[in-house]
Amino acid sequence: TATDDGGAADEGDSANPWTTGATVVVNASSYASVILDNETNAMLALYTPECGEPCAVYEKIADVFRHEGHHVVFGRADVTREPQLARFFQAQRNPTLLWFPRGDKNNIVRYGGDVDLHEIVGFINDMTGSHRQPDGKLEPGAGRVAQIERLLRDRAADLVLGRNLQQLSEEVAQAASDLPHSKRYVFYYQRLLRQLMKGSPIDRVLERENAAIDQLLNGGSGGGIGGGSKMSRAERDEAHKLHNIISGVVDIIVDHLQGERQSAEAAAVAEKRRLMEEQQKRLHEEGESAGDEEEFTEQAEAVKATKEEL
Repeated sequence: TATDDGGAADEGDSANPWTTGATVVVNASSYASVILDNETNAMLALYTPECGEPCAVYEKIADVFRHEGHHVVFGRADVTREPQLARFFQAQRNPTLLWFPRGDKNNIVRYGGDVDLHEIVGFINDMTGSHRQPDGKLEPGAGRVAQIERLLRDRAADLVLGRNLQQLSEEVAQAASDLPHSKRYVFYYQRLLRQLMKGSPIDRVLERENAAIDQLLNGGSGGGIGGGSKMSRAERDEAHKLHNIISGVVDIIVDHLQGERQSAEAAAVAEKRRLMEEQQKRLHEEGESAGDEEEFTEQAEAVKATKEEL
């Protein structure tokens, strides 16, 4: 039986791990165009037909990231048919897994961990800034950028009051230079800031963007981020990530406002305590001058009880 690369089937078709179509067959001729494309990340598995379960795991991993679009390409080469690739990369494990980073194909990473679904999904998430779980679903909070959220949290008052936004936008842009895997999501934070700089209040900006994304996910066309009634799985995942970013900013604003309210309440209580202490001091002084110890004691005790309630 022929396989997708035109050769004989791997040993034992019933155990053939290449069943999902998520991997791309690579040979000496296609290696450069498939793996060395600087616009994508790529992983290459060098294996023999006896690979068995580890190759099945690799196929599952490729399927997990299938909806990342061209963000990650998973290639595979049977070293019994491509011995030159095996020699060039000194393939010793079965499979040998190699990672080729986007934009830096000379910096090849030889994966040395276990061929385990959870471990390699975590490895690829770290290398790409993806947010996949082993079942292929997005992680909770996918798309949110912790470094940017910390910056916004520190400047939450500026977000609410619409002040110092140009400076904040520049700080976000500077932080983005250290976040190569998250640039497309940092851009969305900057989009929100640009809308604030046009004079829209934060609650209206977040409400408008959230409505646009909801309309997209429900098959309509939103005005905030584009639209279309037919969305691919990758497009829906991206929309969910933007939704998560908005939720994160909402959390920042809510926490800030709650903190402001608690601070105001604490200040009010402190002021009441101060006034009570002044009243207690005044009563004490008046009691001493009047010599009416009994009346003074009753008034002072009443003030003390009120202060303790605060």
